[in-house]
Amino acid sequence: MSPSALRILMVSLSRNDPMGGASRVFHLLNEGLLARGHAVTTIHREDLFTDKEPGRLVGRVALPQVASRAAARLAPERYDVVFSASGMLYPLFGRMGAGKTLRVHHLLGAAFFDHRATMDEAARGHVAVSSTYRTLTGPLPTKWDLAGARAADLVTLNCRRDLDYMIDQGIPAERCRWIPLAVHPDLLAALSAASASPPRMPRSAIWFGSWSDRKGTAYLVRAWAEVLARHPDATLTLGGTGMSEAALHAAFAGMDTSRIRVLGRVSIAEQVAAFERHELFLFPSLSEGFGLALLEAMACGLAAVTTTTGMGGDLIRPEHDALIVPAASATHLASAICRLFDDPALRERIAAQGRRTAEAYTLERLALAYEETFISYRDKAAR
Repeated sequence: MSPSALRILMVSLSRNDPMGGASRVFHLLNEGLLARGHAVTTIHREDLFTDKEPGRLVGRVALPQVASRAAARLAPERYDVVFSASGMLYPLFGRMGAGKTLRVHHLLGAAFFDHRATMDEAARGHVAVSSTYRTLTGPLPTKWDLAGARAADLVTLNCRRDLDYMIDQGIPAERCRWIPLAVHPDLLAALSAASASPPRMPRSAIWFGSWSDRKGTAYLVRAWAEVLARHPDATLTLGGTGMSEAALHAAFAGMDTSRIRVLGRVSIAEQVAAFERHELFLFPSLSEGFGLALLEAMACGLAAVTTTTGMGGDLIRPEHDALIVPAASATHLASAICRLFDDPALRERIAAQGRRTAEAYTLERLALAYEETFISYRDKAAR
């Protein structure tokens, strides 16, 4: 181990799943920082709670306290950096206090915006939420986010909307660092082994992500009905949803579900193969901490339609890297899809430029940014 190498403890409260959104961020950072010579220990949920998982009620209302007691057994004071997401270790950070260990609170995506998106969807009648969610389990993660930021020496985040939010909540800008995420290197390796110009199904679109209200599912369903009215032969593929084919087909009731395909759990190579069979990627999300699926789809040469949430607002140039539509508008989403179906030159231009933009966000770039940030803030705290 180099004398300049950092000892880093990363604690994820997500299950160990390289294909999962939150877990994928930890896998990226673990791989990138190890490659730069740092000693990284990454703990996932099942590693932290080896004896007994927190019960449902505890998980809803007291997870940071339970997680902090478990993480304390890892001797965090032995590390140069302790990194955890979404406020989960704020009690531990408070007990550790300021010292030689840099305490990093990573904001995977501000819970404030996710909760607001869900409540907006409930007000529009697109989702039902319980009184418990409205008053307790919805607002609590927002409190954990802020407690984590206030107890930490450094807040890292992946979109500038969240940076503005932190500043609004009184977190000094100099304690925050915006760092965009990266395309997974395994995806780039799979791309390099694939055809340079893969054959794509005409008038085909793919969605890849969890099937939840904040992802804009209600607007996708309505938009697709409009698309089919103009292009009855269009095909939509749904992947990474965590839902059964029957449940997803039910969401598109009244439409020709033979043209709506559902992918089961896939590997990265299979994800790339699926992306390369389609012309468009649809990402009408209402709230995102970044939007890795969008970046990865662009790297695979898909022309994308997205909103300004997450990386859509930070990294994408409208009409250049992707088409940008207003959030929560099925009509705008349908119009953008049909526009790209109907204009092959536009579709190919946007796909090519989007791919060049996405490929710049490498794991090496990500790991270097975190390394430099950790070292600079650690040295600043030591002075």
